[in-house]
Amino acid sequence: MPRDDALIRRCRRAQVSGDNETTVTPLIADRSSIPLSGSLAADVAAAEAAITRFDERTGANLAGFSVIALRTEAAMSSQIENLTAAASSIAVAEHAPPSNDPHKSNAELIASNVATLLAALSRNSPLDTVEVIELQ
Repeated sequence: MPRDDALIRRCRRAQVSGDNETTVTPLIADRSSIPLSGSLAADVAAAEAAITRFDERTGANLAGFSVIALRTEAAMSSQIENLTAAASSIAVAEHAPPSNDPHKSNAELIASNVATLLAALSRNSPLDTVEVIELQ
């Protein structure tokens, strides 16, 4: 049986081989606040105010883009599984009647991913661990 790295072209293997570092994400969920210096705190407050003003002025106009963003996210994450399809094909698959074909097209599979994301986002409560695993 070939080694895993034998399946990667030599030129690509040279690009990805080498030392790897791991990152441990700091646990911040239980922290009530993170202390900021005076100037940084002022910059953060200004950014928050600018985002709030932006949302008030244009938030409703941008709401339609959320479906595009979800479709893009589903398409990009589906590439991990070697599933690719044109955005137009995904949009058509989203509105087509469900197929009984066991060999669904990539667009149909990605459309299912979009539907799963929409269902998860429409919940009124946070997802628990079991639900996240089921979504995967």
